[in-house]
Amino acid sequence: MDKKNLILEAIIQEYLKCLEPISSKQLMDSISIKISSASIRNYFTKLSTDGALEQLHVSGGRVPTLNALAKYWLQKLDLDSVSFNSIDELSQKSYKSDIFYTLKFNSSNSLKEILNIDNRYLILVFEYNEMILEYNNVYEKLLQEFIYHDIEELILLAKNLGALQLSSLLSDFVRQQSVRYNGLSALANMSNSDEYIKYMIDAKVLDDIDRGFYFDGVVNDGFMGINTDITINNKSANLFCMGKLDCDFSYFLAS
Repeated sequence: MDKKNLILEAIIQEYLKCLEPISSKQLMDSISIKISSASIRNYFTKLSTDGALEQLHVSGGRVPTLNALAKYWLQKLDLDSVSFNSIDELSQKSYKSDIFYTLKFNSSNSLKEILNIDNRYLILVFEYNEMILEYNNVYEKLLQEFIYHDIEELILLAKNLGALQLSSLLSDFVRQQSVRYNGLSALANMSNSDEYIKYMIDAKVLDDIDRGFYFDGVVNDGFMGINTDITINNKSANLFCMGKLDCDFSYFLAS
């Protein structure tokens, strides 16, 4: 990494600590490389010309632009082998870093048996839990054909066969059993739309986007979203997290 990019990285790291404009003297005191205040000011000017820094006030220091922060996180964050000891740990990090998350645990849960209770109810006996439905002859016949299939497969099969209400009921059941979320204040910073908030806390976003980083579309300008695989206490899950670009994502995703 050349000196200009080292300076930019140092500015961003200092800015993320204090969320205040960084002066040349402040940066000089914080970095390990030997460089004069005058040289730092020259780099400030070059980086501003490049569009990586901006000066909010004439006499103030510099702050990284949204584009610079986005590039920083793309280079800095390693999404391989992200793990947490518990949901509590993840929620504490969410609170401290002001980052919203929603996740869905990945676990097979195959349909073992269907119990007809006096043509009033159907009890779907899965590998790890049970689900009760009002009796429906079509549902009973359909599901009997797919005993031992995983519930996620049943959701898709029901949808493809036109049993949209059954697919929706199964999806809701999965969300109730496997979805977790935290950081509603951070989510409210993104949007006050009830529809959008429900979309996020129900983890439906995980069904609609691929793994990776997001800076628009599913998030507003100035925010970053990340869809990645994680483990929590050795259980695999799919996580979507979201916050302002100046939130400390390194702390949030640190294993």
